[in-house]
Amino acid sequence: MNATYANAMLNASIAARDPRNGQVLERQALFQREAAQAEQAPVVAVIHDPALIGTWVHEKIVNSGGASFASFNSVMTLQLNPDGSVTQWSRSAAGGAEWTYDSPGEVQYSGHWRSQDGLLMVRLSGAPDYRPAAYYRFSDQYLVTESNSGQMIWQRRR
Repeated sequence: MNATYANAMLNASIAARDPRNGQVLERQALFQREAAQAEQAPVVAVIHDPALIGTWVHEKIVNSGGASFASFNSVMTLQLNPDGSVTQWSRSAAGGAEWTYDSPGEVQYSGHWRSQDGLLMVRLSGAPDYRPAAYYRFSDQYLVTESNSGQMIWQRRR
């Protein structure tokens, strides 16, 4: 287990090895300290990293091999607007030799966003507070996010 504490946030990761097959399972969690009710919370300016503003797409394509070929494609879209609003939705399509599937897509969440020191924070619609969503960085023209659900690579759409 490793953990670091900075800026009132605890970033913890734990790795465990399965004794039967030696496979390592790793999980990460990010905890943010909340001010006690009696304390007066400091006023924090909402910061929007201008490089994040826009439409970002993460695509996954899975193909099977062999005589009964099939393909599954999923597209996750993240819209970070200059006014601080955010929406993320997903859509998937699949097909094989004699079948197809195409989802209409669905909104996963919406609300407001801000960024702080490489951390994307999201306040879901109806929620009182911003919560850490993912650490982010840029690699060439790609946005790379890392959270407790893993690493994702996003491409900007115009």
